[in-house]
Amino acid sequence: FWTHPKGKKTIVLCRSISCELMGQKALQAAIEKKLGIGEHETTPDGQWSLMTEECLAACDHAPCMQINEKMHKCVRVEDLDRILADPTNDKLAMPRSDLYDAPK
Repeated sequence: FWTHPKGKKTIVLCRSISCELMGQKALQAAIEKKLGIGEHETTPDGQWSLMTEECLAACDHAPCMQINEKMHKCVRVEDLDRILADPTNDKLAMPRSDLYDAPK
């Protein structure tokens, strides 16, 4: 539950054992330092929120994270600046199904 507004983009970082073994803790620390927020917090400008999830079901691509719904696989700390600066870092490569979106 969020007791405050979420950011425009929400980073969901996997914290499963696979991701942890492959560098999730260092990645989380780098995200927190770069954005100046901790888990379940939102940047003052309202652009970013950060949360962790037990598993994102991409263990073979650990460590992984989602920005909104876009999955980023095998993320290294040195990839973080590039990923966060990419204006399409939350855009899916294919259209979503109508099953998940409200009728227009």
